[in-house]
Amino acid sequence: MARLIATPYEIQFMTASNNSDFLIVGGGIVGLATAWRLMQQFPDAKIMLLEKEGRVGTHQSGRNSGVLHSGIYYKPGSLKAVTCRSGKAALEQFCREHEVRYETCGKIIVALDETELPGLEHIYKRGVENGVTSHWLDAFGIR
Repeated sequence: MARLIATPYEIQFMTASNNSDFLIVGGGIVGLATAWRLMQQFPDAKIMLLEKEGRVGTHQSGRNSGVLHSGIYYKPGSLKAVTCRSGKAALEQFCREHEVRYETCGKIIVALDETELPGLEHIYKRGVENGVTSHWLDAFGIR
C-alpha cells in the first residue's frame, strides 16, 4: 500500500537514511495533489514529501484566493485551457466524493467603456469555446 509521508492530516518525520520511490519537494496544493495521484497509480510506492514549513499547505497555497479558475481567458484547446478545465472538474469531483464543502460562484467581467467591448466579446467567445458557462449581460442583467 502506498504511504505518503506528509498529508494535510498527519506529518510523519523520516530520517535521511529512508529510501523512497518518489520524492516530492513542496507540500502545497501541487505537491499534495501530485502525491495523491502517485498513491493512486502506485499503491505500493513509498512517497516522501519535503516541506520547509512546519505544516503542509501553509506557504503560497495558504495565501491563495481559494478560487478555482474557469479557464475563460485561455486559448481554446491550449494546454492551459485543457489543464484548467480538467483540474477544476477533478477537484470538484474530489470534493463531492470526500464531502468537502465548496461553493460554485460566478464572475462578472465588465468593459469600462465601448472601446473595451471587442475585448470583452473575445473573452466571452473563449469562455464558450472552453466550455465555461457564459452569459452576455447588459446593465439590467448585472443588477
